[in-house]
Amino acid sequence: MSRSAWVRRLFRGRRRLIVTAIFIALAVPSPSQASLLWNWSYTGAGIAANGTFATDDVPDSNGYYAIRGIAGSRNGAAIIALEPAGEAIPGNEGFPVDNLVTASGLLTHSGLGFKTADGNYANPFYADFQTPPRFLEVFTEPASTGFSELPIAFTAAIVPEPGTSAPGYGPGRRWHLPRPDQELGRRSKWPIMTALRSRSGR
Repeated sequence: MSRSAWVRRLFRGRRRLIVTAIFIALAVPSPSQASLLWNWSYTGAGIAANGTFATDDVPDSNGYYAIRGIAGSRNGAAIIALEPAGEAIPGNEGFPVDNLVTASGLLTHSGLGFKTADGNYANPFYADFQTPPRFLEVFTEPASTGFSELPIAFTAAIVPEPGTSAPGYGPGRRWHLPRPDQELGRRSKWPIMTALRSRSGR
């Protein structure tokens, strides 16, 4: 083999190694992208809602997990969007949601917000300022200016990995959030996030 042919063969091999290394680096999400999958549900007078949501896998300093995506239904209407934290659902201005939950399934007094396919919005929250504290749901219908605020029974629990402890305690099933250049809900290699949408959807 001539020297020039040997050099060309060497560089081709190195190029393959570099391409392979780049592919692996892009394909394996960093730990910061990991998320926990939860089951949630709530019921009340004429209300039945349930589904799943994904949170960061590490709580903040106050023990709250940030909800990043949600899927499910309310009274048969599909949930199509998570209300962005810091914004109020339409029809309930002045009361922004924060989309936070504890490992035991408690929301804050701001709660979480979502939009349904029929154009309505819901904001379940934990009224810790009442005696006794209880869960409530604000429900708005912007098209008809409909509004209600009713008591609910709310539950949320981390989906455990096989062989781990009960939901809500200890390690849970981890999924992966898309990289910043990928939208939640877009078809990708993170299949669970295809169903969990975080855009406001207005």
